[in-house]
Amino acid sequence: MKNENNRLFLNSINVKFLTLMTFGLCLSFATHCKASQSDDSVPSELDSYIVRSLREAEVPGAAIAIVKDGRVLAKGYGVRRVGNPVAVDGNTLFDSASLMKSFTAAAIGVLIDEGKLKLDDPVRKHLPWLEFFDPYLTAHVTIRDLLTHRVGLKSAHALFRFTGFTTREVLERIVTLEPQTPFRTGVTYSNILYTAAGEAAAAACGCTFGELVTTRIIKPLKLERTRVGGNPLEDANASYPHDLIDGRQQELRWRWMDYNTDPAGGLLSTAYDLGKWLLFHAGDGTWEGKRVLSKEMLLEMHSPQVLIASSQEWRDSRKVEFFGGYGLGWNVMDYRGHPMIWHSGGGDGMPVYMTLLPKEKLGVVVLLNTWSAPYHHGAIASRIFDHYLGVEPYDWAGELLPVYANTHKKHAEEERRREASRKAGANPSLPLSSYAGRYEHPTYGPIEISLSDKNLAWKIAKGAEAELIPWQFDTFFVRWRDPVFREAYPAYVTFILNEDGEAVRFRITLLRDEIEAVRAGTP
Repeated sequence: MKNENNRLFLNSINVKFLTLMTFGLCLSFATHCKASQSDDSVPSELDSYIVRSLREAEVPGAAIAIVKDGRVLAKGYGVRRVGNPVAVDGNTLFDSASLMKSFTAAAIGVLIDEGKLKLDDPVRKHLPWLEFFDPYLTAHVTIRDLLTHRVGLKSAHALFRFTGFTTREVLERIVTLEPQTPFRTGVTYSNILYTAAGEAAAAACGCTFGELVTTRIIKPLKLERTRVGGNPLEDANASYPHDLIDGRQQELRWRWMDYNTDPAGGLLSTAYDLGKWLLFHAGDGTWEGKRVLSKEMLLEMHSPQVLIASSQEWRDSRKVEFFGGYGLGWNVMDYRGHPMIWHSGGGDGMPVYMTLLPKEKLGVVVLLNTWSAPYHHGAIASRIFDHYLGVEPYDWAGELLPVYANTHKKHAEEERRREASRKAGANPSLPLSSYAGRYEHPTYGPIEISLSDKNLAWKIAKGAEAELIPWQFDTFFVRWRDPVFREAYPAYVTFILNEDGEAVRFRITLLRDEIEAVRAGTP
């Protein structure tokens, strides 16, 4: 399985390779008070390193912003889509995914400044219909708990990733989510619970979530190319997602939609705008002389609210000297002893990353348009930090190349082993029509299985569709109709028979969610 959406530290993606296209660039600058133009450019040593590292990792296109000395430099490298020479620039639109969380937390901060809600309000004060599996949680989960991933429920990524539920329908299924860790004892990353925080804030302001973020954050900061949701392909300057499929780099279908978890990952933005966003966070909560967010609330966002367990080996490998924690929409730790805030995002075929050293007012944004180099954004950011901190430069990106190769090799070996273990002639136990029917799961909703040509058709809760191809006995391979899912989420369905030989339930693992659905009408 290649992509587990918006994991806290790393995207779990198998590594692939592609052809780097012609490079292009666009420079854009902004001062902390007002946008301006400059003739400065990326230092030649850094520029050469970025070009070489992207070429070696075979990344088709990237957009990078550097925040330094109160300005934003945004530059594009490579192309927006393979096979097309149009270059990426600093204003090219990318799926910025979980970078949305910092916008959600900031918009909530503005409402707190306005007196419309409090950080420690129970979420039920604003969403009285929201319920959790435990009445204690229903009564006590606060906005702060949701914004810091410390509620402790299972993430249920497949709930929003594969279904076609509305935002309300997704949140109504929170009551079915089981605990993974005790309440308020650690981080259990959850896009669904972040969405609950955003929707609670929208209810408090009497507007939609998109209106909240647009009016309180995007417009006051003049982030002209940033928006919540919508169809990115209607934009004339949008990057396309990519991955290696069937041995060659291919463009993925950008699955824009009425996203049902916008507060967690519905951000569309550019390197330049995100650079301005970092510049704002390097300040005191004002922009162009106007107060946007109180200084106290800004500092609260950057303060660790819950610690993240990490090994010494992990900290050493990332030059973290002290600890890792999560604030409000930001990971909070250090880099070589310098306090640092950061967040990553993992939309389809677009790993993205932004990070800031608040004391140095030094920030970096890296947006990539391929899954084949999942860690390269952090590596490039570390090299940029090293340059400006004046430490001996290290080839962070080069260190990753064998990691990518080994991951790709391991993935191929796993596929070979799986195929070799398949028993020849092990046909399904029952006629295909005997597996067809409606299956139910309290979290993931109804799953319809029906006959389609020579195979079974599978559809989950108004969402993802697939063919179920006989694999062996009562196990079927899930061949997704969406090529993104097909490449990123290989899965198998295993039917369970009762004592009368009837298929009464099935099991499937999606994004680490273990799902067992029961046939409708089964006692």
